[in-house]
Amino acid sequence: QGQGFSQQRSKGRDVTAEITVPFDVAAKGGKQIVAFNKSGQTQKLSVKIPAGSDDGKTIRLRGQGEPGVHGGPAGDVLLTIRVAKHPQFTREGLDIYSNTSLNVFQAALGSKVRVQTLESGTVELKIPAGTQQGKLLKLKELGVKTDSKKGDHFVRVNLTVPKNLSASAKKTLKELAKKENIDL
Repeated sequence: QGQGFSQQRSKGRDVTAEITVPFDVAAKGGKQIVAFNKSGQTQKLSVKIPAGSDDGKTIRLRGQGEPGVHGGPAGDVLLTIRVAKHPQFTREGLDIYSNTSLNVFQAALGSKVRVQTLESGTVELKIPAGTQQGKLLKLKELGVKTDSKKGDHFVRVNLTVPKNLSASAKKTLKELAKKENIDL
């Protein structure tokens, strides 16, 4: 009798790939096209990016890797998400951060300013009187939204000092400083 042997079925090799997605797609979710190398050829797939995806998150695309051996199942694609920087926003978890500039009068007296958000366009932000440099003001639940959670949007205050004051404005400020016992 001859020696018999069975061909063993085995799963195909997993393929690793990376995709860089825009900041808002990582936050809100959406579809992106990913290109990766499979069996020496470039493959393209449309991939659903889940809302709230963080930089470095890995998505497993089942059955999209190298073909199996002897009829075994195909491997997977392990896709690492890289989130592109945004010119205006940064993100920590589900919270969004941005900056707004105020002059000293707005900060001292209180004001309302318009700020851009990721989710709700431009909204009005109330600046309390006496706001200090670097203070974080919260826009509740205007950060990243997932199926189960909502983040906040924090706006950091940057104070700007007027450079070219008129003579009368300088005089008024000097009088105010004197009333407040501030040495100049």
